[in-house]
Amino acid sequence: MEFQSLEEALEYYTKFAKHEGFGIPKSNITKSRKTQLIIGQEFVCSKEGLRAKKYLQREDRVQPPPVETRVECKAMIYVSKKADDKWSISRFIRDHNHELVTPKSA
Repeated sequence: MEFQSLEEALEYYTKFAKHEGFGIPKSNITKSRKTQLIIGQEFVCSKEGLRAKKYLQREDRVQPPPVETRVECKAMIYVSKKADDKWSISRFIRDHNHELVTPKSA
């Protein structure tokens, strides 16, 4: 699938994610070594990764830590820039390891 811009790709994947029932934060950015322009962008599931242990083991904590919301979900999409200044999906992992929510809640 091809897009005219990175913003168009983000808009498309945001609509897809909402329809499926999950949120998407931006993740890793790849920049050109020569020009420092963005040549790739990764969008992940909002439940990707785990909370850092330093936030769970704070000694100055007054209340118990909030409920863990991340479950190491691997679902993601990686969009890369092609030579003709178009953007295409180069990696796509659709499978989630958690329950998805309704589109209204996503």
